[in-house]
Amino acid sequence: MVMPSKTGPSIVVEVDGHLIVWTDGLLSGEKSVLAKIRENASYNATIRASYSLHPLTAQLTDKDDRVGIVAAMISPNAERAIIRELDEDTLRRIFTMPGESEESVLRAQGLSTSD
Repeated sequence: MVMPSKTGPSIVVEVDGHLIVWTDGLLSGEKSVLAKIRENASYNATIRASYSLHPLTAQLTDKDDRVGIVAAMISPNAERAIIRELDEDTLRRIFTMPGESEESVLRAQGLSTSD
């Protein structure tokens, strides 16, 4: 029997060929990659990824800050990290500037259906 996650859906990221998984506040994966993730999160590193419109801050202490968790997970190699599993709400927040509405982002990308 699979137990549901207490902190939300799992996050799965591939970094340099290694799968890193965040479930219920715990990271698992390749030890050397986890060490780099924890190091970057320990000083709230600023992560810049080409697919994000704004810099992301790496963190692991606030389980509700899933964008920060993703930032920490991609931090060892942000440009080549592949997000394999992520809930839609967190994904939207990565692609939206703080304080910006989802509709304005879609409009800027020519994807808005409203007039």
